[in-house]
Amino acid sequence: MKNAAFTSYALLGSGRVARHLLFYFESLNLPVKTWSRQNDSPERLRELVDSSSHVLFAVKDDAIAELSLPFINSGRTLVHFSGALHVSGVAVAHPLMTFGGQFEDLDWYPLIPFVLEAGTTMEELLPGLPNRGWPIEPQLRSLYHALAALAGNSAFLLWKNIGDEFERKLGLPRGLLQPFLHQAVTNSMQTALPAFTGPVARGDWET
Repeated sequence: MKNAAFTSYALLGSGRVARHLLFYFESLNLPVKTWSRQNDSPERLRELVDSSSHVLFAVKDDAIAELSLPFINSGRTLVHFSGALHVSGVAVAHPLMTFGGQFEDLDWYPLIPFVLEAGTTMEELLPGLPNRGWPIEPQLRSLYHALAALAGNSAFLLWKNIGDEFERKLGLPRGLLQPFLHQAVTNSMQTALPAFTGPVARGDWET
């Protein structure tokens, strides 16, 4: 089955990643059916896997190993989306993106990079998606995931607190910060040199 022509996707899960992937796949007219523990039976899961070429585990990390175990030798291509988890027999395609509660514009989704394990390709794991895959060696995945989590969560917590202070103490809308923060991120990606602003950039240490 792994070498056969692409047939269809079985997308397992009902969280944010699963919902965004379903929206994206459907926008590309890719054949996809879904399953979740909350709404479907184990019997339907087996039927769904039997009729699919690719099984995607968009579920919590601690559920992937148990959920995938019956299908390891099924001949299907099994893929999970965890940044650091290793499950024997299940490939990884981690989307380097944070997903909110609302769907994004359709031109946003093809820009998401997927970080794969070396030796695999997007064409093998997620055929039909135009996104680029970036392979790394398995032993680097823990570091990769730690850096990605730090980039997403530390910046989020800092900017959320600043937004709270703008609203509570300054009486300014937090949305006022959006162009400024967007440009700060853009500057940080354009140069390896520090792109500090204001008194830090000028060396106004007394200020």
